[in-house]
Amino acid sequence: MNQITDQTDTIYFDGHDWFMLDAVGEVRALALLPQAEASDADAASEHSSELLPLPQLPDEALPTTLILPAEQLLSRTLSLPLAHPRFIDQEILAQELEETSDEAPEAWWLAWHAVSAQAAEAALRGMMFGMPEAWRQQLDAADGWSNLQRVIPDIWLRLNHMLGSASNDGLVAVCDADAAGLCFGLWHGGDCCWLGMRRLNGWSTDAHAALLEDVRHSLQSMAGGEAITQMVGRLPEPFATTLAVDAEWRGEAVVMDALPSRQLASLRCCTAPNDTADALNFRHGSWRPKSDWSTLQPWYRSMALAAAVALLWMGGMIWQNHRLQSEIDAAQQQVIAAFHRGLPQQQVIVDPLAQLRQAAGMGNTQASDASAVAWLKQIAAIGQVYQQTPWTIREITQRHGTITMAGEAKDIETMNKIREALQQHTGKHVTVQDTDLSGGNQVKFRMAWS
Repeated sequence: MNQITDQTDTIYFDGHDWFMLDAVGEVRALALLPQAEASDADAASEHSSELLPLPQLPDEALPTTLILPAEQLLSRTLSLPLAHPRFIDQEILAQELEETSDEAPEAWWLAWHAVSAQAAEAALRGMMFGMPEAWRQQLDAADGWSNLQRVIPDIWLRLNHMLGSASNDGLVAVCDADAAGLCFGLWHGGDCCWLGMRRLNGWSTDAHAALLEDVRHSLQSMAGGEAITQMVGRLPEPFATTLAVDAEWRGEAVVMDALPSRQLASLRCCTAPNDTADALNFRHGSWRPKSDWSTLQPWYRSMALAAAVALLWMGGMIWQNHRLQSEIDAAQQQVIAAFHRGLPQQQVIVDPLAQLRQAAGMGNTQASDASAVAWLKQIAAIGQVYQQTPWTIREITQRHGTITMAGEAKDIETMNKIREALQQHTGKHVTVQDTDLSGGNQVKFRMAWS
């Protein structure tokens, strides 16, 4: 089994079995999930609303396209008196389905393709398909299917792929045969829209004539009496010769044994882009593809995680810098406040050291230089202790050689550290004169030394 290297896997259900076209272009069969195998014998009949027998997806597979079998889907032509295709929605088509058929609209999830027609009696023409609503809800809830971008009928994909060789403004019959049966439809070259599509299974030799007649009658019914001027696509040799009697044949006639399998014919159409085929998709409206974390490729998730971690780190650094700057600003304000309390006559701080020296000599005109130096040393000692263990300084005074300091610490332990540090830096015996614990853990204190 090849390793899937790109998450662009296409899954195909032919009504019985599941197949996958992986990133390297190989078609592989998929086993059913255990609960699906138990009910495989009760496979859904045409237009059944029973649940899909979902396959077991490979571990690293993320399906982006799901192709469903035409015979298990609803198929109708459209003819609506509307001015533009953008006016069509699920509700309008549900009402049209209820009025023109016995189908219950709530049982189907609809997709459509319509264009403005040239005929005056019908402003819009085209086709709509319906997948069972139970299938849509099942896929929406199942694990591994959230990355789906397209859900389309196999007949729509294949016939639009075969239409590429048509060059006619009239009615063009488009056929695509495989080993299991035939997809065919009628294209209106003038209006650029489909007038009908159908799938017939079985290539029994005894039933060739009946199958051929069924195809001819279906095409004539789709044409509504108009002449089919061209036929394109792929047919086995007996059919190509017989069907194209009255029309220009521009297709490929192959021997019966050379016809591709149904799954191969359907899956290989996904490799070629086609604007008309891409125009119809069951993944629309409230079921349109969603971009969420689970659908991102692994390297997207890694980049997103790295970006998230970087943003968190940057946010943490910005917050930490802001907090530190706030603490610095608060400490500066406390120092300024203490300066003004100690020197109330000094309104402007120009040179704090010079102003402190001047203040030290102003209390006593006969004080010696040694006294001023001693005072400055005490202030410097307080500053050194403050750098090691910050606290709130309320007041610093000097009277008769005794320095008194009032402040507030966050707890008793911090206050004791301040006292011991002051003793160490001042060389004096520092005593605690008063304490106030009315603020909880915070303690207001007054210390003195001389």
